[in-house]
Amino acid sequence: MSARDSGSASESTPLLPDEYEDLIERVRETADAMIPRNATVLVVSRGDEELLRIGPRRALHFPQDEFGRYAGYHPEDSDAAIGLLEDMRARGGEYLLLPSTAFWWLDYYKGLRDHLDRNYQSIVSADECMVFELATAGVQTPAAGADTRKVSVATSSRQLARPLDELLHALLPEGARVAVVAAGDDDLPTFGDCEAVRPPDGGGLEALLTEAGASGAEFLVIPATAFDRVHAGREPADVTDGWRIVTRQRHLCEIYEKELAGGGSQLTVEDLAAPEEAPVNPELRTANSSLWQRFLDWFRGS
Repeated sequence: MSARDSGSASESTPLLPDEYEDLIERVRETADAMIPRNATVLVVSRGDEELLRIGPRRALHFPQDEFGRYAGYHPEDSDAAIGLLEDMRARGGEYLLLPSTAFWWLDYYKGLRDHLDRNYQSIVSADECMVFELATAGVQTPAAGADTRKVSVATSSRQLARPLDELLHALLPEGARVAVVAAGDDDLPTFGDCEAVRPPDGGGLEALLTEAGASGAEFLVIPATAFDRVHAGREPADVTDGWRIVTRQRHLCEIYEKELAGGGSQLTVEDLAAPEEAPVNPELRTANSSLWQRFLDWFRGS
């Protein structure tokens, strides 16, 4: 018996029209945040063209017929689903997106779920959708019992990108030289003159600050995704060998500033009665009040 004939096993709980429209909007927001522009995305769409409207991306029905239209049926079994997936991946499919209305696939087609877990990276596991990156290079087989549905570090970095950029624009002087703990130039914020640095092997925050200072950086930014690598579970000090903390946002980043000769600094900061006790330059806060307010609104709502 095929999935399409299996009754409740093949269908999710129906959504009301307003709920479905909201789902589509949230899927689009997630795609914008997590999937690169111009990527080819296979969407378990059940024929809905609206689910293919995910911005500047090539979205395709999955499964589809020889003309690129929705095939009109679900795969017969897991082997058929895997065959269709691998065929479309070989023809350029880079991501597989399942809206919540298709989550039943991963229960019904257990072999497909095992195939995805063994071979590909889950980059999104949210209420509105799941997304798998269909790349084989560098993909490691999950350890037994590993939960591959957790969001990866790369995914978390993408989620932090926009609020991190807004914070840097709100706090730091235009044209400041900034060292950012990042894997490479592609992961850097758009703000100012940013350079990627990595924690030295076996070194912690002090070694990283030394490296940032040697590169001529005036500020060091440590995204939250790098806290474990840099701090190794230790609580960092507010002042470390010629550097001082500008702000510490537990779910976003830490920013350190290199002190000038004589103990001065680029910024004059004050404590602000805001979440995570984040200090901020009062002059910059005034000049960028609307941006800073947007950041605070985002932080309080996160």
